[in-house]
Amino acid sequence: MPFLSIRETTLDALNLHRYPHETDDQLINRLLEHARAHMIIVEATPTEIPRLEIQLQKVLGVVSEWERIYGVSKDEDLFDALLQDHGLNRTESARLIGVLLKDGTLYSPRPGFYKRTSPEVGV
Repeated sequence: MPFLSIRETTLDALNLHRYPHETDDQLINRLLEHARAHMIIVEATPTEIPRLEIQLQKVLGVVSEWERIYGVSKDEDLFDALLQDHGLNRTESARLIGVLLKDGTLYSPRPGFYKRTSPEVGV
């Protein structure tokens, strides 16, 4: 499981060890407490990851649609579409776009415009 290897790597990096009868939830909570205590930025907890993935897919879907029609997504149009179609407010939309820019899924050819780094298969 990739998550376990990431978890074990995180434990090693933080010099923490799993207790013999510790559940995954207990371990995750202890990791989060340690991260917060040492001012390590935690972007998402494991329980938030599925929700985050769904929201990222919504953003990518809108970007893909705008890119298919217009060649590029303009931020104001993107924010409006995400609010109207998916109920994502501007702050949440900007955060999600930031995640996609940071991980390289999107890029900005010029300020205020977004494109996917690789086109969707079959489009």
